Amino acid sequence: MPTREAQETDARLPERLANQRKDRNHKLSRRLVAAYQAVAWSKDNAKGLARSFGKSVASAAHAQLHTMLASKCTASGRQHVEVPSRFSTKTCSACGRLSGPTGYAGLLVR
Repeated sequence: MPTREAQETDARLPERLANQRKDRNHKLSRRLVAAYQAVAWSKDNAKGLARSFGKSVASAAHAQLHTMLASKCTASGRQHVEVPSRFSTKTCSACGRLSGPTGYAGLLVR
């Protein structure tokens, strides 16, 4: 039977990981807002991504980072834009034409 100390250590592990993610997201959002005048964020379906790519998408705390970026952009006078995710990686930034490979194999090329 595990000791009480081992049980407390096991219970604290998820809390420590959550704190590390939150700290990383604060530092990253602060650095992005300081470096750029405008920050564009893709409006992705997080639940759909988690279904396709697994738990790693949910555990990366993308929603938390998005919230932090939005609030820090507003507070510092930077522009925060949400971009539709449909065709965002296939659209040419110069002419707006849809081109490029498709499907999961095409993600490697894009």
